[in-house]
Amino acid sequence: MILLGDLLILIIWYIVGVISHIYWWTKDHDFNQSDILFAILLGFFGPISWFIGWCVQGDLFKINRVIFKKRKSKLF
Repeated sequence: MILLGDLLILIIWYIVGVISHIYWWTKDHDFNQSDILFAILLGFFGPISWFIGWCVQGDLFKINRVIFKKRKSKLF
């Protein structure tokens, strides 16, 4: 028997997955009917889909990032 708290956690997990898919994968284009199926399917991954979206669409894998910033010398 699934308790009400467990059901609430599953619903929140699913909603976070759907919203994170919509947020990350539709940054470059509008959300339309072709994105609905993917949002429904990726909703099952929950917060994991937010992390995957951040890795793919975010700044994690950009090649031209500055790792160490060159500091200016204050002596000269």
